[in-house]
Amino acid sequence: MVRWSWSGGLQQALNGIGQEVMTEALGRYDTEGEPIRFGSHTMTSKGRAPACYKTLFGEVALERHTYQSSDGGRTFCPLEHHARICENASIGLCQILAAKHVSLSGRCLQRELELSHQLAFSLSYLQDVSQELGRRALGKEDHWTYAPAALPGEAKAVVVYLDGTCGAICHEGYKQIMVGAIDLLDAEGSRLETIYVAQAPEEGKGTFLARMERELDRLDGRYGKLPWLGLCDGAPDLQGWLATQCDSCTLDFYHVSEYVARTAPAFGQTQAARQAWLEEALHELKHDPKGAHKLQRKLTRALEAGGFGGEVEAALVDAVRYVGNNLGRMDYAVNQELNLPIGSGVIEAACKHVVKQRVSCSGMKWKRKGLQAVLTLRSLYQSTGRWEQFWGKVQVLGW
Repeated sequence: MVRWSWSGGLQQALNGIGQEVMTEALGRYDTEGEPIRFGSHTMTSKGRAPACYKTLFGEVALERHTYQSSDGGRTFCPLEHHARICENASIGLCQILAAKHVSLSGRCLQRELELSHQLAFSLSYLQDVSQELGRRALGKEDHWTYAPAALPGEAKAVVVYLDGTCGAICHEGYKQIMVGAIDLLDAEGSRLETIYVAQAPEEGKGTFLARMERELDRLDGRYGKLPWLGLCDGAPDLQGWLATQCDSCTLDFYHVSEYVARTAPAFGQTQAARQAWLEEALHELKHDPKGAHKLQRKLTRALEAGGFGGEVEAALVDAVRYVGNNLGRMDYAVNQELNLPIGSGVIEAACKHVVKQRVSCSGMKWKRKGLQAVLTLRSLYQSTGRWEQFWGKVQVLGW
């Protein structure tokens, strides 16, 4: 009995069969050489020319028609248009490369394809395909809409989160990467669907916020009558933007907790007493509808009483200012009654699993275009139902 090695002869045999099938399948997308009309313009074939295309089974070579108008200009290849070829790669290969590259570095992807498919690709080619796919996916954001996962009547609230994290940019050092998340919640506060947007470093936040607004505008027609809640830390620019988009805004409870915790030495002589005071203060803040105002009074009285060391007094000053500036965004008791979130755990997690896990591995540095391509694809991949819908649209509508 002949024994085949999966990593050797058997895979090579399967690739050989696959190449024959792909040659035949791709050839069916070609024309017979007849003229093609685009409106008032006619393009005629320049004849068949050889080309090589990369597929899941390896490279295939065939001849196909290319067209050009009598006025000259760019050529057109019907086969590449109808088969959804991108960077000489078939759509099946593009989908596999994109799905793997959102999680793996270029070199890891190279090794993965060698081991699993017996396919050899240069690192630069894999990076070029990924960047082009990300560029095209980003370009479709203006035009393509996606069917929501939440059924009519199932969603009871929309929550919008904003935050930033950092990534290493070539020759620039660490720069801010903005991340947005949009949750559709049911009556119990459980997530039905999450949409992510991630933006490579830019001057200001204009592009990022415009992309977020586009997503929210599309949700508005379907979910506009639901409560819309914005949630972020104390950054004034983010809070200001959320105020224009949402019915109400909430300050992240855990950011407040950090400010309050630093004032605990003003309210107890021992560690146990300080801990007891902190727990009581945060419990009241979370569950009492007037908790924020009560906390502000306690902090203000302690500050006015004075007699503390420099660090404690500075902590009191910061906390009084922080709480005072955010009183209108600290209705935590109301949020909990409505099963709405009070913390930014969703966006903190998004910063990690959408951005950091992929772009901040050891030694990684990025160019902005390459980073945006990966972030665009990774956001699609992580958003509920978006990845499958995106590739379905590519199949039907093309690039």
